[in-house]
Amino acid sequence: MAAISITAASVLPSASATKPVYKLAAGVTVTQGQAVTVDSTGAALILADANGVAPANTFLGFALSAGSPGQWIAVDTSDTAYTAGGTLTVGPVYVHTTAGAITQTFADLTAGSTVIIVGVAFSTTQMTVISGGVTSGSGTT
Repeated sequence: MAAISITAASVLPSASATKPVYKLAAGVTVTQGQAVTVDSTGAALILADANGVAPANTFLGFALSAGSPGQWIAVDTSDTAYTAGGTLTVGPVYVHTTAGAITQTFADLTAGSTVIIVGVAFSTTQMTVISGGVTSGSGTT
């Protein structure tokens, strides 16, 4: 199965989102709803990527705004009712092997990918975001 298709305009934090929402300048072009993390300098956001190399294979949160390199991005890092902007099924949500994307299909993670659980969907539209994600087991498939 492919990555979950996200409609940026439908991405919303809930009232329970951690306040203040984390903000950092983009190091790459970021679209609202993408999974992001911090680059090796700690100064810019990059896209999370399950088959990327550190630090891309980690998770900070979901972009709540879009931007080009140097522009500030708001990030939802912890939320009990995040609206993901795509169709979900109840269960775990992972960082996909496509940079910035998410999936609920474990088989989408290729051999050698880091398994990063970023949340748990509890409806077809909402999920609980796990702050910083959880790397499963040894960290790779």
